[in-house]
Amino acid sequence: MNKAEGAFAESVTIYRRLAKEDATAYLPELAKTLNDLGNSYGSKQRPEQIEAAFTESLTIYRRLAKENAAYRSGVARTLSDLGELYRNRKRLNEAEARLIESLAICRDLAKENAAYLPFVAGTLNALSMLYTEAKRLKEAETASIECLTIRRELVKANPTTYGDDLARSLLSMVIASRKTRAQDCALAEEAVRVAVGSELTGTAASMKKRVCRAK
Repeated sequence: MNKAEGAFAESVTIYRRLAKEDATAYLPELAKTLNDLGNSYGSKQRPEQIEAAFTESLTIYRRLAKENAAYRSGVARTLSDLGELYRNRKRLNEAEARLIESLAICRDLAKENAAYLPFVAGTLNALSMLYTEAKRLKEAETASIECLTIRRELVKANPTTYGDDLARSLLSMVIASRKTRAQDCALAEEAVRVAVGSELTGTAASMKKRVCRAK
């Protein structure tokens, strides 16, 4: 057990006890800490423990959201985490169900507050990856295109914060290679322009060199 796991596990124990005495005050902290604990495991070799933490967190967030809509974001985030876990474990039907529900909540939240648009884009990206793995290429492309549209708008407003996310989406589309070489080249060139981190910039430049040489 690493230090982060140990700290979160101890916090979960404490918040469980406190929540029995005052659910209103401490159930939200218990839900958040369970989600943090699930993410702290960070290893595909411990899927049962990760799933247990996320599932309990989700159950609490659903309960809280029935009484206070502010906790819908917690529901969406934990659904997304479960969806990613299931996708990594090749439980694609369960992953799709969680991600679709998360996306619906994120869309509703984004209508009220544009700050949730990055979460819409991230969930669309996860769905695109899932559909690609499931060989559902038309659905994968539809999700990718919407994700790109949102991330391009985000980059216009804040290129430093969102440039790398857009670059990764662009490179993923090139790797999927569903376009013509000229289209792939244009995507790679855009990735080079928007990438912020030096490592990702280098990856984008290498991709551009490979796909554009015979344009």
